[in-house]
Amino acid sequence: MKKIKFRHKLTRELEAMLNNPKFDISIFNKGMICYEKSGHSLTPLGKYFICTQRQKNKCKDNTEQSIKIKNFERNFLSLLDKLKINDQDGFNLIYDLEKQFIDIEKEIIKKISAKRDLMSNSIELMKQEIKKDGKIKKHDLYDLLQNFKDIIRIGYPTYLFYMLMKFASSLIEFNYDNDYDNDQKIPVIMIEKIYIKNNGRVAKIKLEGTADLLLQIIQKGSPQYLNNFNIQFETRIKFPSLNIKEAFKYFEENDYKNALSITIYGSKYKEEEKFKKLFKYLNKINNKKIIEACYFLKDYMWRDPLIYTDTPQYLYNSSLHEELEFDKIKK
Repeated sequence: MKKIKFRHKLTRELEAMLNNPKFDISIFNKGMICYEKSGHSLTPLGKYFICTQRQKNKCKDNTEQSIKIKNFERNFLSLLDKLKINDQDGFNLIYDLEKQFIDIEKEIIKKISAKRDLMSNSIELMKQEIKKDGKIKKHDLYDLLQNFKDIIRIGYPTYLFYMLMKFASSLIEFNYDNDYDNDQKIPVIMIEKIYIKNNGRVAKIKLEGTADLLLQIIQKGSPQYLNNFNIQFETRIKFPSLNIKEAFKYFEENDYKNALSITIYGSKYKEEEKFKKLFKYLNKINNKKIIEACYFLKDYMWRDPLIYTDTPQYLYNSSLHEELEFDKIKK
């Protein structure tokens, strides 16, 4: 297919509404690090992490030390090195995980394909409405967005598995995924909270659910795996099974709220707010842009939260030829 770029402004606006948080100064997500005693989070300021509440003049605890960002990053990544496994065990782990996920992925693709067909029907209906009445009926746009919302949720296990595999590859002593630009962030992104003592030393770690699942799978095969890791893990999940299908079913039954907190499924509120914002946005733009946006949404996929760029994600798009045929539609 010919390489064609989406209209940049519309794409960027849609991406901004749908994407995950951006990592800025540090490799640590906002609010990830906090003092164990007070619960106060730390915020990057210049070259240091400082108490967020102190920055607002609401904390008088002088024992809470500021931490040099680069030193903390280096020390924490060195700590995570203790989680690494040897090459052969790592490759066997990845092979086994991929084998388990094949049937799950087939079912996901089948369900998403059916939903995309419904979205295509909605787009064709909206085109006819524009030609006949000059406007799109709100309930038809709403129906399309509901199908899009279903696609995002149906495809979410694929995204979780992708992140699980990224984390697994980062734990192999020889990281075969060495062409990836953000290797340092891969293990860190699988941690939800880092609790530190007032002197800046790490006290305990709260894992993201997907990371907890992976470490429990490794530990099941190698019971001594975490013996040299002297940092406490907080609140580990009791999975009904360490089989990928059963574990992901557990995440789904809990609305994915404990699977990966950085995505919109970190809470039901975040999910609903995202789609309300999207619906409101689409109701403000002209007909031509609505159709363009609908094609974009039909082919939308979960994107990597570690990759951030102003370049549109979809340079190759299966619906572009349909969208270009619609270029002459009245605004």
